[in-house]
Amino acid sequence: MSTDTINTTITSSSTGLTFVPAGAWVSLAAPGATNGQAKFDTGNAQDGLANSYISYTFSQPATRFQFWAYQRSDGGLFSICFDCPATSTLGDRIDALNTTADGSDPPRLLYSKDDLSYAFHNVTILNLFDSRATIGGQHNGGYGQINMDRFLLITPSTPPSSSTSGDASNVTSPSSVAEGSTSPPSPRSNTRAIVGGVIGGIIGLAIIVALILLFLRFRRRNEKPGISPYPMRYEAVPQPNSPMFALEPAHRNSDMVLSPWSRAASAANGGAAREPPPNNTESTVIRPLAAVGYTSRGPKKGARPSAARPVTQASELVPPSLYPPTSESSWTASSDNTVVPRRERDAGFLQGDAENEASLPPDYTTTTAPRGRR
Repeated sequence: MSTDTINTTITSSSTGLTFVPAGAWVSLAAPGATNGQAKFDTGNAQDGLANSYISYTFSQPATRFQFWAYQRSDGGLFSICFDCPATSTLGDRIDALNTTADGSDPPRLLYSKDDLSYAFHNVTILNLFDSRATIGGQHNGGYGQINMDRFLLITPSTPPSSSTSGDASNVTSPSSVAEGSTSPPSPRSNTRAIVGGVIGGIIGLAIIVALILLFLRFRRRNEKPGISPYPMRYEAVPQPNSPMFALEPAHRNSDMVLSPWSRAASAANGGAAREPPPNNTESTVIRPLAAVGYTSRGPKKGARPSAARPVTQASELVPPSLYPPTSESSWTASSDNTVVPRRERDAGFLQGDAENEASLPPDYTTTTAPRGRR
């Protein structure tokens, strides 16, 4: 690999240099100055300027840099930084204090950097407070007099072969280095940000709506069909010492008694609801047999039958019921949770009583005998 380099000297009078504050710098014919003159900040009668600095953007890519200036006997402390803001104090420190300097010394190499990337760089040298300074015979510290004789840019004659396309993209022009921070944002980037925000909002709203719909569907699925949320108004209560049941108002917190024909009972039994018996008035109204007379002994054989007592027939007699009397109008409309009342039916003759004459009513034999024997 070739070690040939190209050295470029930047004097204090070269173009591209910026001295701040403007108008507070002066060119002096200092001893050994390059091109016969060096640059010094004027300061005041006591010390230099607190806010003075030197800024320069490389005119060509360089990998090494040198700063030449004059040492001062009264104080001098500077900060040098590459590609930093102009007033940054985070750079490397340059010590320019030399108590034996008498103003006749030539410029000296105060700082050098040999590991720069092959690119255009910006360098800033800022004046700092030096607590060692003895300005005007006082040892209270102060700002030294910042100055410059020259910069030296060292560039390899052959660009480094190890540089990749990514490194080459870092080699930008001086104007782009100086003005890159002030370029306005692209309008296209703002449009993309707005569109992205709108799309994100729509997606978020759709997710919320989907969650609400899923919640409603899950809630409906968990509800038990066929069971009313309201308690039944009546319940069947067994009576002591009696096989009967009586309807009483149901307690709100008591267990509900469901009708065998309700949909809730069918859902609990896992089957279909049974249809209640048809309301047939003809089957429920049974006309009773006419009352007849009764004799304890039957007629003797060959004897003439005696005249029977007159029979009195009730127009509408109701047979005795096994259940207490109820009124059809007292029942409320049938619903899913209402007990359907049982209707009265004739149980017919009891087995074993047909031939028991002692249990038959009076004149039963006379009334039921054939016409020829009455």
